[in-house]
Amino acid sequence: MKLTGLRLGALASALLVLNGEAAFGAALKVAAPACADEATLRKGYQISGDADGAKAAAYFKGQIDAGECQQLARGQEVTVDERHEPLWCVRPSGGLDCFWTLAKAVDLNPPIVSKGSGGAGGGGRKGRH
Repeated sequence: MKLTGLRLGALASALLVLNGEAAFGAALKVAAPACADEATLRKGYQISGDADGAKAAAYFKGQIDAGECQQLARGQEVTVDERHEPLWCVRPSGGLDCFWTLAKAVDLNPPIVSKGSGGAGGGGRKGRH
């Protein structure tokens, strides 16, 4: 079956309605751990008596080494799939799976950098238009 532009648009709209909200592009403000399981991420941030963050860092290192979590890099492009404040599930650019991370680590309005602008007028600008 060949999809025309109208049919494709209707299909995308139907998927949006079924999913409940639109996914949209963003980027990480800072490097941050991200876990496939929301409870795993919450546990790391709820470690008591961890004023300097050393216990949480050790916990996340263990989870990353075990393959339960991954370290997202500063500036890494992601798509926001779900929101359960203060955590968001983000899908790294080109990836299929979403991983939970702190919402405050995600920039919803990352700088747009023109590729191949040659420095004349393009550059990066803040905002999406």
